[in-house]
Amino acid sequence: SVILSVQRNGETITANVMPEAGTSLQTYVFISSVAADSPAEAVGLQADDVITAFNGESLSTFEDLPEKTKANLGKEIALTVLRDGSEMEVRVVPRVNPPQGQGSIGIGIVPAYQDSAVGALLVEGGMQQSLVSLTLGESLRYSLDRIVYFLDTLVRLPSELIAGSLKPDEARVMSPIAISQFGGMFLQQSIEQGQPVVILNYIAVISIALGITNLLPLPALDGGRIVFVVLEIIRGRPIAPERESMVHLIGMALLLSLMALAFLNDILNPVTHLLP
Repeated sequence: SVILSVQRNGETITANVMPEAGTSLQTYVFISSVAADSPAEAVGLQADDVITAFNGESLSTFEDLPEKTKANLGKEIALTVLRDGSEMEVRVVPRVNPPQGQGSIGIGIVPAYQDSAVGALLVEGGMQQSLVSLTLGESLRYSLDRIVYFLDTLVRLPSELIAGSLKPDEARVMSPIAISQFGGMFLQQSIEQGQPVVILNYIAVISIALGITNLLPLPALDGGRIVFVVLEIIRGRPIAPERESMVHLIGMALLLSLMALAFLNDILNPVTHLLP
């Protein structure tokens, strides 16, 4: 047997469990939040509900729900839901154009797994968070660790795209439209969970991304200007201002074109479809 310690309503409970022979994990989707005035709220979906099937078919991966939902926008779908040990079927119509910060159904979801050996439902991301006071040195070290982590994630993006573990749509260039839509989602989560760190982390990521982008060795950016300064040091004489201006002008035109494409993509293919 194994001894499990769990927290319930602020109390620690210890349970003796005898695991069954053989084990397997069944993937489910745990509803962490339900948006107000959403299709999910209208049909009675609640936080802590567990979605086990889509149109009668079991979910093989966590991504099945958002992918199948996206393929059925504007159509009625049937979700098999587990609540308080009882199973029910809920029919809902995913919205084609959901409000900013919400998905087509209007639910926040996290992965959940049914452990056949123990019989427990394991919900991912259910960790408890608390704000702690740090000294200036500790704050600087934490900030540096987060920046290094973000840079490492950025460097690994190309290899993950090639390997197929990351979809191109999940690594796309975002315009202010998509940034504000994700910001609305994280702000809603912060309010619902009472955790300001959620939206603060998002703001920090955006700030780091802007800083790194500005330092890229591209014309019209500060990184491009640094390249010209280094070239002047190596050559021992300045570069003709008209030539440098022309390079920066071309770079600015390319950057504005990229931004225009990002705006167009976010309008025609909004990031809200990535949310459930």
